[in-house]
Amino acid sequence: MKRPNWKIKTCKEPSSWSLERKNFKPASCQHQASREALAELLKDLGTFVSANSIKLINFSKVEGVNDYIVSLSHTSPHFGAAVIGNTEELLSVGIDLEKADRKMKLTSGHHYLNPGDDPHLHEHLLKAWCLKEAAFKAWNPFWDEIEMKKSFVLKDLDVRGNRFYLKESDLPLGYVEINEEEFDGQSFYITLAWVEVT
Repeated sequence: MKRPNWKIKTCKEPSSWSLERKNFKPASCQHQASREALAELLKDLGTFVSANSIKLINFSKVEGVNDYIVSLSHTSPHFGAAVIGNTEELLSVGIDLEKADRKMKLTSGHHYLNPGDDPHLHEHLLKAWCLKEAAFKAWNPFWDEIEMKKSFVLKDLDVRGNRFYLKESDLPLGYVEINEEEFDGQSFYITLAWVEVT
């Protein structure tokens, strides 16, 4: 199992390029932080792209960079994260970043949980949300709305163990992993999902 690399960043004061794109300080900080995280991941792999020049194609590729697939996430007030995978090993990746103390409405689970999900996820709504969100991002490039005759939503996936599946299927699509990490004095859930090249 090849696990993708990830990074989290913070941005307390957005740069002018970020403000021009989002025109709202909190959104600009999140936008900038996720792109700075991605730029650092690319640099670690020997590819130099400035955060302000990153242009995403279909939310999963960086324009001009063909060897990697990516996914971004952010959370308030000024945190962003990125995940990256090599296209020789991974077909797709997804990431979700949430503060570990985020409160979920007790009734929210019916929007994204299924009977086929791990039973413990029904008791841990935030973790369930994170796992479904990352898996959704990883599987989104493969969803065919015309063939499936519907838009893709979180309830179209089941999560069991460290795998995700189409709802009511036993054929695994990819992997999911959730970790609690400390960053900048706060606790976050970093959730990764990926589809391997077979």
